[in-house]
Amino acid sequence: MLFGFLLVPFMLGCAGANAIYKYGSTEKYDKNMKKLLEMEDIAWVYLAAVVFSRCVTFVNIYPMAFKDKVCSEVICV
Repeated sequence: MLFGFLLVPFMLGCAGANAIYKYGSTEKYDKNMKKLLEMEDIAWVYLAAVVFSRCVTFVNIYPMAFKDKVCSEVICV
């Protein structure tokens, strides 16, 4: 279940972005991306953003795996 909470939103976001790119004004998007791709090492910035967002999601979702154990011993509201 934890894996689903981590993977499903990411996959939905990627599918949405792909659909917008494919069915939107692709030439305009390509022109704007060309400017970014000319910058050196810009891919590392985007990779860092994805890794950071996945880490934040994991840190927020991971405690749910232990919530049942804690709530069974203590009254949780």
